[in-house]
Amino acid sequence: MGSLFIIIARALIVAPFLVTAAMAGLDYSSAASAFADQYPQLGSAYPIILGVQVILGLVMILGLPFHRVLAAILAVVVVILATIRAPFWNYPAAEEIQMLNIFVGAMAQAGGLLLVAVMPKGN
Repeated sequence: MGSLFIIIARALIVAPFLVTAAMAGLDYSSAASAFADQYPQLGSAYPIILGVQVILGLVMILGLPFHRVLAAILAVVVVILATIRAPFWNYPAAEEIQMLNIFVGAMAQAGGLLLVAVMPKGN
């Protein structure tokens, strides 16, 4: 499972997944309707997405089997979703900064996940 410092480092890297799921769980109805408004095709999958976020977050934090493989796969998924969700190069200047912030945050998350993926085996 690794030392306490490794668990804390993993928790900081994976925190956005867990915080998003926790915040959505606190006010589920408005979060679900906002998600359905923003992504109409995925609206009915909202509970599944939240559950997957929590499970994957816990797997990463605790260092359960295959967490390195999952971290690498999630890093690729985060980069793809950031490119689709926040294409800052397509926005006017007023909105470009906001989209760039979302994109850079997602890249930082992907970088953290890749760090989890390449951590030494004993950690």
